Amino acid sequence: MLTTILRPTSGAIKYKNRDLDDGDINKIRQIIGYVPQGESLYGDLTIGENLDIFSRPFGLADKKRQDRIAELLDKLKLKDRKDDLVRNLSGGLAKRVSIDRP
Repeated sequence: MLTTILRPTSGAIKYKNRDLDDGDINKIRQIIGYVPQGESLYGDLTIGENLDIFSRPFGLADKKRQDRIAELLDKLKLKDRKDDLVRNLSGGLAKRVSIDRP
C-alpha cells in the first residue's frame, strides 16, 4: 500500500501531507522506492523483460515504457546486455537492476 501498488481497504495513508490515494499516484511513485530484501527479479527472463514487467503497473503507454526502459539500460550501462538472462548476472549487477527498475 505504501508503494501505491495496492489500494488501502480502509483508512488513509499520508506521505508529506499527501493522501496516497489522491488519484495522482504517479507523482507519489516518483518519490517512493521499493526494493525487497530477497531476490525480486525473474531469473528465467532477460534484463529487458524484467524491466518491462516491473514498469507495467505504472500505467505507462507502450512507447513511453520502452523509452523509460532504454533510459534505464543506458543509465546502468547495460544496453548491450538487455537480452541477458537475469540468472546469469552477478549478485551485485542483479541488485543494481532491482534498484533502478521502473
